[in-house]
Amino acid sequence: MEDFSSRSFGNKNKKAGNVNNSNLNDCILTNRRQISDQEALSALDLAVKQVKKNLPLYTDHCQNHSSVNGIYPACDNVQWTCGFWPGEIWLAWEHVCSADNLDINNQRRAGADKKKDSDECIAGQEECSAGSLFACASEYAEEFRAAAMKLSESFEYRIENKIEVDHHDMGFLYTPSCVAAWKLTGDEKARNAAILAADQLMTRFQEKGEFFQAWGKLGEPGTYRYIIDCLMNLPLLYWASETTGDPRYQEAARRHITTCMRYSFRADGSTYHTFFMNQDGTPSHGETCQGYKDDSFWARGQAWGVYGSVLSYRYDPKPEYLEIFHRALEFYLSRLPEDLVPYWDMVFSDDSGEPRDSSSAAIVACGLLEARRYLPQKEADKCEALARQMLYSLTKKYTIWGGRCLSETDDDKNCGESGNLASPPGAGLLLHGTYSKKSPYNTCTEEGVDEYTSWGDYFYMEALTRLTRDWKSYW
Repeated sequence: MEDFSSRSFGNKNKKAGNVNNSNLNDCILTNRRQISDQEALSALDLAVKQVKKNLPLYTDHCQNHSSVNGIYPACDNVQWTCGFWPGEIWLAWEHVCSADNLDINNQRRAGADKKKDSDECIAGQEECSAGSLFACASEYAEEFRAAAMKLSESFEYRIENKIEVDHHDMGFLYTPSCVAAWKLTGDEKARNAAILAADQLMTRFQEKGEFFQAWGKLGEPGTYRYIIDCLMNLPLLYWASETTGDPRYQEAARRHITTCMRYSFRADGSTYHTFFMNQDGTPSHGETCQGYKDDSFWARGQAWGVYGSVLSYRYDPKPEYLEIFHRALEFYLSRLPEDLVPYWDMVFSDDSGEPRDSSSAAIVACGLLEARRYLPQKEADKCEALARQMLYSLTKKYTIWGGRCLSETDDDKNCGESGNLASPPGAGLLLHGTYSKKSPYNTCTEEGVDEYTSWGDYFYMEALTRLTRDWKSYW
């Protein structure tokens, strides 16, 4: 395979103002600040404080997909994004429980029941199961755990009663909520709910074309399509095969990945949001729903392609999947503004006046940190350095605390408290996200433009967590 460190990360036609990144080294070695370990810990401390502040609002209800004027409305558990908020709570719980340098993931299984962590047995070498957690000494631990488990019960109710589940987003819903609950606590109800969610996702599989249909009535010509996001739903199926021993789930996931890799990634590494198949199983064409237009480059779709391709490689290590990760990342980097946070569609540049999408940067940072596990050390170090640069930029310019606790501004030794005082209950973590922006060429409903987004907050916390401890993925 081509050496990652020698790949071109430039775009000869990019507009002024974008990153001058003729290769990955140029992206990293231009005096760009990287977030340090201590700064990442401080940022995660502040994120956890905001999660705690928000618990009273979003324990009996879910958090809306995006904020409205800077505050998340509460909603019933009916949206495709409802899983991200309990994911934040579980990340907060893990963080406070590891504050005394205790590694939850190494101590959560004990005695004769000790099993390999799920990350270590994805190839099926050994049965994996959750076990007992040690007692967590943090004063906030039980509050986080109780809230996450109460939300987990609402997900159990949702899947058992088939409430707004006739779509492909079972992974987004059930991986950071119920799979996380099972992996961390061994809760059987959470496990069973997640298996039911995997079963529900399996009902969306189309044999002709070999893909999971995203939305709409199954088989209708106008909805016979899948979207790039679905790569992030497939870890639920691999987990279901792992925990049940039934290979059907992972076999369907592999077939969808093959289809997605073949048709959703353009030759230059950019992605289609939506890809339509003919009903005889042959490919039709790519479109967008949430990007600017069909031949543009929706930032979040590109981010799903980066993270989703490396997760696909994790479960099925085919060299071509890592090559697609490289190409998708190359294109993403070639279209970035100077601060490494993209506009909502990467067709835009600094003179456009268009909003950013900070959530895309957080997603890509997670993908880079996941990729470290599969690359030679030199290349892995470069991926980590780039992720640290992205997280520094997000923390400094895009968080609610405005970069407090970064070393050059840390004049207040109590910044962990003072940096969070101005944020009201209901605020998120990562400013300047974009859920869905209407254009003359797309079909979406405009909402959540230049707001917090629930997945942006979650993936920001996940990326910080990946930097601060040996985290075992929920995905």
